[in-house]
Amino acid sequence: MTYDNLRLDMSICSLIPIIPVINRWNKVHKSLFSYTQSTAIVSYNEPWTIGSTLGLQKMTKYLRDITYIPSYHLGVIIGIILGDANITIQAKGKNARLSFKQSIINFPFFWSTFNILSHYVSSVPYKDSTVINGVRFFSTRFDTRAYFIFTLLHEIFIVKGKKTISHDLFHYITPVALAFWIMSDGSRKAKGLLLCTDSFTIQEVVILMNILMIRYGLSCGLHYNRGLPRIYIHTKSMVKLRKIVGPHMISFSNYKLSGASRLLV
Repeated sequence: MTYDNLRLDMSICSLIPIIPVINRWNKVHKSLFSYTQSTAIVSYNEPWTIGSTLGLQKMTKYLRDITYIPSYHLGVIIGIILGDANITIQAKGKNARLSFKQSIINFPFFWSTFNILSHYVSSVPYKDSTVINGVRFFSTRFDTRAYFIFTLLHEIFIVKGKKTISHDLFHYITPVALAFWIMSDGSRKAKGLLLCTDSFTIQEVVILMNILMIRYGLSCGLHYNRGLPRIYIHTKSMVKLRKIVGPHMISFSNYKLSGASRLLV
């Protein structure tokens, strides 16, 4: 299986899942996966379309090569990459892995995201911490296995080791992606919504803002925090925004759209 055979036209990934071209099929020993008597019908492209591989001791290169990302899960991944997730290739590695962490206070959202993406994760989340201005902040984090499909996303988002934004993202910021971006890195401000884009350049933030304006008709503006640009979605667009992302928000994070207090559920 070659790199060129697996490459896809990523400009239409909002319409189709990322599925590699498979030139050969290998028999996978049944002991690798748990056997189930369930005959339940699973709807395609829903959060639980693909099962968890949590605890799977051995994931062969072949299995990693044929692993795909359904459209719903792709939206989740795009959304959290725009937020707090990182996608990296280790020094001696060939493929990329996804890492995602959130403050303990946002654990309900973090746990929902982990369960959706548990197909790509081998172990349970773990505690992490960061010291800022002498104060230690605690968070929870999970890391996926390294997959070729994540390497394709790495090519889109990472340039010279830094997360970047391109015009191609117009095709990728689906309603699911927008919802998870908001849940990951959005905050209520006055009667509007603020998207924290501090790690991007002003040019990249303008690209993101234009995508929201052109694709979804949202009224947006630039706000600055310590000289760093952020996207502000104006009050008059909040009703429209709720209709777009509401079906994909978890109940814990709805306060970001309603202005109500955060509730632990």
